[in-house]
Amino acid sequence: MRPQPSLEAIAELKPDLIIADAERHATIYNDLSSIAPTILLKSRGETYEENLESALKIGIAVNREAAMKARIEKHHQIMTQYRQNLSSADNFQFAVVTDKGMWLHGPDSYAGGVITALGLKGPAVPKTDKAYIEVSFEQLLKINLIGYCWVHISLIPSTMTGQTTLFSRC
Repeated sequence: MRPQPSLEAIAELKPDLIIADAERHATIYNDLSSIAPTILLKSRGETYEENLESALKIGIAVNREAAMKARIEKHHQIMTQYRQNLSSADNFQFAVVTDKGMWLHGPDSYAGGVITALGLKGPAVPKTDKAYIEVSFEQLLKINLIGYCWVHISLIPSTMTGQTTLFSRC
């Protein structure tokens, strides 16, 4: 769990603008706003498209809307080039494994949105409105991950797997 930011430390920096997390910092929004103009943006569970929308909001907030729109357009062009050049029969799944459990990044997560934007395939994961889907080893077997390329796994504890090579595909 991340600690709450130090309001005193932020005030000492004399910021022109504070960009805070809508979920974690909503309760201190008024305090932050008393230091500097503050915008709350979603970060946890933010989709790829929402991330691009947040970038535009930041561009507007710093009077750089046209430059940000141009940069987002360039980003779309680059992603289109990647999409045209990427071809894979593999399926891709972003995931995180810690000593607290395993989470797949679902289709509505940032990573799932990037996979889709690149024209790549992801697994058929359980339907949920959550960006991150907690799963057990048994559920992983039901998803049938044979042929899937696990793109990101962090901190694979040997206490869960018995070995650290369980997820070393790709």
